[in-house]
Amino acid sequence: MRPILVFALLGIFLASLACFPYAEEPNKPDQAFVTKQFDLSMIVGPNVVKYPKLGFDIEHEAPFSYIEDDLLTVDDLVTLIYNQTGPENWTDPKTTFIAAGGGGRIIVRNTPVMVDKVAEAIHRLSPKAPSYTLDARLFVVPPDRARNIEEGGFVKMEDYVKAIGAAEGVCVFSANQRIVPGRTYGVCDTRKQPYVGELSAKMAALAVGYDTITFKVTTGRTLIIKATEAEDGIDLFMAYDSCDLLAMDSFEVPGGKIEKPILRFYSFSPSVKIAEGGISCLAFTSDGERFIFVLSLK
Repeated sequence: MRPILVFALLGIFLASLACFPYAEEPNKPDQAFVTKQFDLSMIVGPNVVKYPKLGFDIEHEAPFSYIEDDLLTVDDLVTLIYNQTGPENWTDPKTTFIAAGGGGRIIVRNTPVMVDKVAEAIHRLSPKAPSYTLDARLFVVPPDRARNIEEGGFVKMEDYVKAIGAAEGVCVFSANQRIVPGRTYGVCDTRKQPYVGELSAKMAALAVGYDTITFKVTTGRTLIIKATEAEDGIDLFMAYDSCDLLAMDSFEVPGGKIEKPILRFYSFSPSVKIAEGGISCLAFTSDGERFIFVLSLK
């Protein structure tokens, strides 16, 4: 083959290589490297909410309920970023690495360009807004005065508080909670109330005595909040439960007295879309009482 033809073919081959896509050139030993930490605690799990069960304590049953969010782990995110930024850029363990750190962090060592690519990947996975503050207040209002408040169209929490106070309404629960989209939160205000539920006979010196057996009831309020991102704000999903001790009845039995708590339960699960800086008013009736739930998002 003639030399001229060989060079011509070689030129065509080299030119054809430029037409194909290619991966970013792997890091070279003489490139500069930097080490950086990234806080991923707003993205990764675990996130487990523990909250008390209301009502009578049941023997051999856990007194708490749990909700665990389905979130990425730090290791999941390391693998995802490793693949998104190109495995060929992490081939030299002496100069490049991406690894899980403590407290929901990852540690990265690579060239400044690659570290910037990691930052971009994390930004794409992050919520649009890092967090919001939810101000939630539940009021009991006389039914004949509630309608004017529900239809009042107030735009500030202070306006609702003022109008409800004028209507002789009472705030029975409030929560000020920082929330991150994709996570569940529990706000609880509960207490344990002991009571004598049984008497146990015992023999002592030819006489019959009785020991008291004490049980407990959990009263108060729990609010479970889950927020998901929506256009111009968030979607809120909530579960509210309350248990009030109305009275403690007592009964004479052989050996003394036993007690029986009289409880009242309320429960509702509202959902609402609310914009940042917005306010929402929800209402429901239970046992003849009118409840107004006011939510403000900042």
